[in-house]
Amino acid sequence: AIVDDRGQFRSITCNVPGSAHDASVLRLSTVYLRSEELLPTEERIFRGRPIPFMLLGDPAYPRLPWILKGYTWSSDRTRDRRTNNGQTQTGQQTTHATGQQTTPATGLTKEEESFNVYHSAGRNVVEHAFGRLKARWRVTLKRADISYKFMPTVIAAACVLHNFCEQRSEGVRDAWIAAVRDCEQ
Repeated sequence: AIVDDRGQFRSITCNVPGSAHDASVLRLSTVYLRSEELLPTEERIFRGRPIPFMLLGDPAYPRLPWILKGYTWSSDRTRDRRTNNGQTQTGQQTTHATGQQTTPATGLTKEEESFNVYHSAGRNVVEHAFGRLKARWRVTLKRADISYKFMPTVIAAACVLHNFCEQRSEGVRDAWIAAVRDCEQ
C-alpha cells in the first residue's frame, strides 16, 4: 500500500494473500507495473537542489529510482572496516571509505544514521495508518469468516472508509488500538 503523509491510503494491492512478501506484492502492484505513467516526474526544489518524487520503502523493497530506502550495513562497509592486517575493528569509531567516521554498532556515518531516523519517522506514518485501519475494521486484522473471493473488496472498502474517517479527523479509541496490539501478539 502507498500511504500519504496524512495517513491516507493512496494505492492498495488487495489481490495478494496477506502472507506474501512485501517485495512480491510491490511487483504485482499497479504502481510498480505502471510507475512511469502514474508517478510524478517533476522535481521539487528543496534548499536549492532538485529533488525527484520518491516513495519511502523498507529494506524488503528493491532499489528503484522512485523508492527511497534507509541505509544498511553492507558487505562493502565490512571491507571498509578491515585494518591493514585483515582484522576487523570493533568497539571504536572507524573510517568509512569516504573519510567519514562510522559508529561500531552500525557501520554507518552519523549523517546516514540521522537520515535513517527521519526515514523511519516517515515510515511510521504508514505503520500508524495500518494500525488505525485495523482498529476501525477488525475484519482486516486477522482471518475472517468471509470467502477469500470477497476479501479484496472488503479490504478496499475498509481503506476507502478509513480515508473518509481520516479526512474528517475521526479519532480512533485507545481501546481499539490496544485490541489490535493484543490480537497481533
